Amino acid sequence: MWKLSRKQEGSGSLMKNVLERISKLEETIDSLQNNIKTLEDALSQAQRLIKYMSVTQLELSTDMSKIYKSLKVVASSIAPPSQTLNFPVLGADDDDDDLLN
Repeated sequence: MWKLSRKQEGSGSLMKNVLERISKLEETIDSLQNNIKTLEDALSQAQRLIKYMSVTQLELSTDMSKIYKSLKVVASSIAPPSQTLNFPVLGADDDDDDLLN
């Protein structure tokens, strides 16, 4: 990229050293740009995976809540009325997370 003019060639090795350092820095910049591109691609993939896992976790939580409620109904219908089944209280019916309230 950088070329020496005839006048600059006479100034000796100082200019040559500077141009070599600039060339090495340009190579380093290219390498860093490639690394940044790779990291940006990996970040994009990680963000997509996180979104997918969030949706999957929400669906699983909803399904587990339905299963729990169904099992509670079945167990209550089988057990004698005098027996306490001690099901834990999960909170409001519209609660869709898996955290204890």
